[in-house]
Amino acid sequence: MLGMMLGYTVEIENLKSKIDIYRNGLQQWSIKMFRNMKRHIYEITKRIELLSKGKINDSINAELAFLHHQLEELLEKKDTKWKQRSKMHWMYEGYQNTSYFHACASERRMINTIIGLQNTGEFWCTKDIEIQ
Repeated sequence: MLGMMLGYTVEIENLKSKIDIYRNGLQQWSIKMFRNMKRHIYEITKRIELLSKGKINDSINAELAFLHHQLEELLEKKDTKWKQRSKMHWMYEGYQNTSYFHACASERRMINTIIGLQNTGEFWCTKDIEIQ
């Protein structure tokens, strides 16, 4: 019996050390990916401002297009990061603060509701009969 308990303890310790290794690896990855993101966004923005102030030719236009594309990608990553973090927060807090999350979902539903459409004659239609 003692041998089985000691074996179980060793397995638990191995599992803990593996979790620590993965946690440290994920922390390093997060630092590499996201700590430099703010600085990189700032640098690209400053470069765009600098290029926009000077004379514009084909090569500058190409570089500006490339920088705008990079900036857009970084801003999307930043947005995704915060959306994922907020969802994790919701998951942890879900049972403790149900009314808050219900209010958030209701607000999101209101934002996503279509209240009208613009027809081909450029008129805004809000009634069901007009939309059909």
